[in-house]
Amino acid sequence: MPRKLMWVLFTILLIVSCAFIYLLMSSTTKKVYKTVTVPVQNITPPEIPETTSTITQTTEPSYKLKVGYEINTVEDYKALGYTGQNKIALDSTGSIYTAYRKIYKDNEEIFVTKLEKLGPSRYAVSGDETPVSVVGNGATQRVPSLTISEDDIVHVVWYGLDPDNEQLGRQIKYSKSVDKGRSWSNWINIAIVSGYDDDDYWQEHPQVTTYKEFVYVVWEGKDSDNGQQQIKFSLSKNKGKDFSPWKNVQATPSNTQSRPSLVVDSGGRLHLFMYSSQSMEDGIQQIWHSISTDNGNSWSTWDNLSKSNLDARHASVGYNGSELMAVWRQQPDEGKPSQIFYSIYKNDKWSNPRVIRESDHYQMFPVVGSSKTGFAVSWMENRDSSDFPKDDPEASFGYVSYYKETTAGFSSPISISSTDNVLYPQLASSITEEYYLFYEKELGETYRIFFNRLTTK
Repeated sequence: MPRKLMWVLFTILLIVSCAFIYLLMSSTTKKVYKTVTVPVQNITPPEIPETTSTITQTTEPSYKLKVGYEINTVEDYKALGYTGQNKIALDSTGSIYTAYRKIYKDNEEIFVTKLEKLGPSRYAVSGDETPVSVVGNGATQRVPSLTISEDDIVHVVWYGLDPDNEQLGRQIKYSKSVDKGRSWSNWINIAIVSGYDDDDYWQEHPQVTTYKEFVYVVWEGKDSDNGQQQIKFSLSKNKGKDFSPWKNVQATPSNTQSRPSLVVDSGGRLHLFMYSSQSMEDGIQQIWHSISTDNGNSWSTWDNLSKSNLDARHASVGYNGSELMAVWRQQPDEGKPSQIFYSIYKNDKWSNPRVIRESDHYQMFPVVGSSKTGFAVSWMENRDSSDFPKDDPEASFGYVSYYKETTAGFSSPISISSTDNVLYPQLASSITEEYYLFYEKELGETYRIFFNRLTTK
């Protein structure tokens, strides 16, 4: 066979073989593209601030609650209780302070937490880990009140046992900070009060107020001459270095006097409020007002502010530079749930008491705050009577409402929480348009303190 023909046949055979191998491979193998299913993630949305709509006015600002901070976890559902004893104050830089009680090394102690403003909606939190002045040794401390004087000294009072002298009973204690909460003075008893007829010494529910260099403290308690607790008063003329001996403001020996609240107006007049059943039948409690124009040396006759034949208790008072606003809880009609009432003091006269917002629920423990634009009020509202008239509520609905000059009434209430887990909301007064709100929430088996702003921005 010629060589040329052999190469042609070899080439043809090679081509046929390659084609056969290709067809064989094509029939037995297949390129597979895997289908990948990307799982859809269940992303939890961020927590939305719990607010409700507010009424928009064209001539004055409309307020809303803005989400704030969780301040601390506490063991006591009354850590921020009660009405009347100011628990929030601002210093000259805008830092916010709040006082409450918390367990520290197995003892109930007094804490003051500071929120130092770092920028818009940003704060540095301090004072939430240690008490202001440790008492210790199983000596229970309760119900603080704080205020800040013009020179930024932070003054705190509360009541509690002495660690080494239980027979002394519960006395009014005091501590101060001259460096904006970084350090505190050792606690002192400001004015020892004896017991009545071998009864336990029991002084309680103090409130502290300042005016210029003066520090005023009022509280309730029995004494050697009074088996019923009376409103007591003590004064420091040197910024809390020492205090005057205590005295009863105006004793009513046959009737108790409870839960004092003191406000100083721009003229230096002291306005004192409390509740008592004096001059009333069947022990009906009423809100009373007295004035001192001489730095607490003498007081005007008690004036009935609530003017009711039904139970009224727990007054809180704010001052905006020209007017006083008092709020309290009162039963409006026989058999009806208690409601929050208010009255305004202008030109030395109180307006007729009015209800802030009618409700089918029991309203209690109101707190009023003032700003350069007016007043706002916070309160609790419960379906249950909460042992009325003693008022011992569990977690409730919480509300805030602000006063509107144009309508001479209050806005629609703004809910603090969508559920009934709020306890003892407390409002602060400020010189801005904002209000500052602290409150407890019952969350599972714990109680936590939160901070919100009530603002127009």
